[in-house]
Amino acid sequence: MDIAAHQADTQGASNWIWPQDDRTPVDITPYYVSRYTKKGLSAWIGAARLIGDTDEEWERRRKAPIEYLIKVASDAIHERLYYILARTLNLPQQHVFWAVTPPHEDLVAVAIRFEKEAFFPRSINTLAQTVKYRRKTYDISNTADFWRHGVLHRYCGTGDIHQAMVKGNVLFGIDAADCMFHSPFVRDYWLRYLEHYRTDDPARFPIIRDMLNRIASHTELPDLIEQELLDAPGPVLKVSYLNTDLYSTDLRKMHNSLIDALERVQDF
Repeated sequence: MDIAAHQADTQGASNWIWPQDDRTPVDITPYYVSRYTKKGLSAWIGAARLIGDTDEEWERRRKAPIEYLIKVASDAIHERLYYILARTLNLPQQHVFWAVTPPHEDLVAVAIRFEKEAFFPRSINTLAQTVKYRRKTYDISNTADFWRHGVLHRYCGTGDIHQAMVKGNVLFGIDAADCMFHSPFVRDYWLRYLEHYRTDDPARFPIIRDMLNRIASHTELPDLIEQELLDAPGPVLKVSYLNTDLYSTDLRKMHNSLIDALERVQDF
């Protein structure tokens, strides 16, 4: 990628405003919590604000604006850990905070900031740096971040389809609940990945390779995941079925596998 294209491509990332304080958990006790039909969006109903018996109280609940989307259990952990990695890599991603409901200490959840002004693009033209929405075309300088999120999802142990939204002139990633932080599950995991794009999708290959090099240069990423789990509120490390003690170990295996692959394909 030439310098001019790289500068245009990173403009969106530089315009993404990260929260100044994303280490403080969000207390969801003052909020109403509603359950939505899509699995995982708001599956926990408990110590949030109770609804009174009067018509006025129900009307206030009906008119209450959406501030956060709540995810729980493993989905919550995956969303928060992915956010930590995306922020470290300066890759625009929805803002994810740990969620608490004092004095209820058994909650494993995150509060994802609801972006009221964002929209789902109907299509993304990465090379043209445009998106389409409601029959209109918008110029978005960081469309290649959609591909970069695909790489980061792969690094986090999933090949699942990822999603993105647009706010202002910035495309940002959403929905990382399927990132299971597995270690490489096939031999030559990254070599196969690189070879696929080099031969079958050469237009995408330079961006894929650049993103892999960016990830590899951040050798601290597995340590960040380990520390994030140690610092998490509530019983994150105490839920046996989540196997959170393996997340940083598996990610370290993934990272070492990536570095090894990049050293072997320097002549690509």
